[in-house]
Amino acid sequence: MAHRNDKQIQRTIQALIKAEQTDNLDAQIRGYLALTRLMPEPAVAHARAACLLQRQGREQEAVQHCQRALAFPQSDEVDALIFPLMAQRADILQNELVRIRTWHSQHPNQHRCQLLALSLIRQEYFNEAEELITAALETAALQAIPQDGLLLILAHIYYCQNRFHESLACCQIVLESFPDSRDGHYAMAQSHNKLGQYNQAIAHYYEVLKNNPEDIDTHHSLAHLMLKTGNLQKGWEHWEWRWAKSIENQIQNFNIPEWNGEPLEGKRLLVWTEQGIGDQIMFASTLPDLCKLTPHIAWECNARLVPLFSRSWPEVNFIAQSISKTGKPIVKLWPTSDYHIPAGSLCKILRNDASKFPRQESFLQASNSEVRRIRKTYKDLFPGKLLVGISWRGGTGVGTNKYARTLNPVEMHPIKTLKNVQFIDLQYGNTLEDRAAMETFGLEIYHDSEIDPLLSLDLQAAQISALDLVLTVDNTTVHLAGALGTPTYLLLSTDPDWRWGLDQNESYWYPSVKFIRNPNPSNWMSAIDEAVDLISGISP
Repeated sequence: MAHRNDKQIQRTIQALIKAEQTDNLDAQIRGYLALTRLMPEPAVAHARAACLLQRQGREQEAVQHCQRALAFPQSDEVDALIFPLMAQRADILQNELVRIRTWHSQHPNQHRCQLLALSLIRQEYFNEAEELITAALETAALQAIPQDGLLLILAHIYYCQNRFHESLACCQIVLESFPDSRDGHYAMAQSHNKLGQYNQAIAHYYEVLKNNPEDIDTHHSLAHLMLKTGNLQKGWEHWEWRWAKSIENQIQNFNIPEWNGEPLEGKRLLVWTEQGIGDQIMFASTLPDLCKLTPHIAWECNARLVPLFSRSWPEVNFIAQSISKTGKPIVKLWPTSDYHIPAGSLCKILRNDASKFPRQESFLQASNSEVRRIRKTYKDLFPGKLLVGISWRGGTGVGTNKYARTLNPVEMHPIKTLKNVQFIDLQYGNTLEDRAAMETFGLEIYHDSEIDPLLSLDLQAAQISALDLVLTVDNTTVHLAGALGTPTYLLLSTDPDWRWGLDQNESYWYPSVKFIRNPNPSNWMSAIDEAVDLISGISP
């Protein structure tokens, strides 16, 4: 029986070699799964099967084989396969910190250390992650182990904390030893970008593309950088790479052609949605131009935007976006159309030069009766006061630039000196704790419990239209305020988002939005002082 088993193993290995030579993933998976049944300690077979299953997008099966591989005695070969694989899984990094700590404590090698560090970063335990990686670097140096992976994680820790110069120093050390390091050049570009050193950033991005011409993240980053620096035509070209990764779950397939600027007279156009609420509002700024090209437009958008959009363009057929609650694709019934286009691709046709942005003071219309009612309520509550809406948080984590788009309550301290102003809470989510912290130093922000933008954007649109002014960081609030034409001051970080450019003082998307650019990447104090000076000159 053992002899027969050995023969089966040999035949399976030979088949695997052939499958690997032809890059036949299915045959490789079958081979490694067979080895898991034939070998007495099949940990490596389980690990290799997991990697191949992950490549095919069969994530749950991959996780199962990772778990089976780890059930056997520890092996460096298995760790080298399993832990980098797990590092790609956001759910594991987010929800398995206790288990990851245990794995590391059992065998604190470099692979397990890196997974633990990434999990700590995911949960924003930056100090602990820095201590872990610093200690691992000392150990690696003593044992003459390559340190590039650890240094790049340390660079990322610094990046997450806005310590960009320290991040650059880590990347530089990596590139001195590994001049073609994709991750080294990419991380270097990201930090140069945040410091406003755009030429250096572009140079490092192109170093990545030199050896990896289809690198998705680099194309995506270059899109943002080109758009930010005013090279709109080139920027929109790179922008088309967004489908490959960042919003791949939003892509739709049609049996009609995508619109590429052909004449639309007598044609029906379907525009389907992508990305978040703010982006959907921003891309809707192209609707006045589209309506001149054809009266037959169907436009998909988030259900919360339908009442507001329908009031603003009654001639357009707005379709509420269907959102899957299970993660599985939803079968959608689209209206008959001649062309389709994703909303974000309209700009490569209609906004490929700064001169193509119209000077439209507003393009959304709130409910007039609700605007009058809310303004009367606030004026009765705060007679003689300038009504200023305020929003101070943006992003949900490192990936959405939370730390470059958020003011902490202490940084808002100077705002309390504005005695003729009543601030109105426009911030999404629960603001009770933040408002309580501000009240301790005398800044009172009125929270209207009747209005919740997560339930009704139409009502918040009326609220914003009822105000004299809005002061906000870069979040959905600025898009709604700008689209409504409400005078707005936007607090921009040292490295602003691509849509706000670098040099101009106001938005070409929303002319009512004026910029307050923050010169300091470490805090917002200078920008807040400027906001106080500007608002103090406005009469109620």
